[in-house]
Amino acid sequence: MVDLTEHERAALRAAMRAMAEVMAEIGWTTPLNALSEQQVLTLAEVAVGAFQDAMRAVLSVQRLPGGALLMTEPSLDFNHRPKPPTAAEAINALIDAALVAENGTRARREYLGGSRLGDPCARRLQYEFLDVPRDPDTGFSGQTLRVFAVGHVFEDLAIGWLRRAGFDLRTRSRSGEQFGFSVAAGRVQGHIDGVVVAAPASAQSVVAVPALWECKSANARNWKEIVRRGVAAAKPIYAAQVALYQAYMGLTEAPALFTAVNKDTAELHHELVPFDGALAQATSDKAVRVLQACDAGEWLPRIAAEPDHPECARCPWRTRCWS
Repeated sequence: MVDLTEHERAALRAAMRAMAEVMAEIGWTTPLNALSEQQVLTLAEVAVGAFQDAMRAVLSVQRLPGGALLMTEPSLDFNHRPKPPTAAEAINALIDAALVAENGTRARREYLGGSRLGDPCARRLQYEFLDVPRDPDTGFSGQTLRVFAVGHVFEDLAIGWLRRAGFDLRTRSRSGEQFGFSVAAGRVQGHIDGVVVAAPASAQSVVAVPALWECKSANARNWKEIVRRGVAAAKPIYAAQVALYQAYMGLTEAPALFTAVNKDTAELHHELVPFDGALAQATSDKAVRVLQACDAGEWLPRIAAEPDHPECARCPWRTRCWS
């Protein structure tokens, strides 16, 4: 085994976090032998880049007589001149910096979000609710924020497509507010994507109303997994969200309409999701446990016994949780 320095271990952790962001987009359930060549190359490039960036950040540079530079810590050999950024790199860096700065000014969420309660790690939900500082360099990157923004665009497109097809899809109240719920003195809240209140004649035998409508966008691999296995098996966190929203919005009689947009091909998948009362109750009970533990100043159990578990590797509180 290689005897790594403290700096090298820190750089490896940075590489793992960067890879975790990519794997979260690909899907953690995807076997390694099912990854495409491009996905493997992306993982490798992201890991190497993050490792090198982390190591460069701790370089100590000394100037010798005559103007020569001596890099003393760590002992890596960078015998090349750094290339000036390309136009794309320079512009993207400005965009990402602006997005990160804007995100930093947003007021923190002071409640448990219904869309997050399907997270398998209850302790992570505590960290989110209590606004515990994340580990260094684990905030949302500009690229991640762009991914979030693109998801909202696809949702807006799907709303327009369904309405053009004849569905009466309501997404906001008469006052312009997003539909949602608030329970536990406002400490658990959720905001739904919409409600289908009427379907076109040709779809009335398929889509019962009123029905909760939830929309997600996914890359091609994750989208195909949802189509093949169904949302409950492929994305349990989405299924928990749907069940909880059906329960608290009183939309339990008709199956929810779940729409998934393929971000790569614009293919659409629509799935009817019957109300799962047991899942809704379990998700609500989890929220109660999280709030009770936070009030008592106690930490709920971690999801795993080792910090290298995939859920821990991508967690922005990994170091804090395991130290």
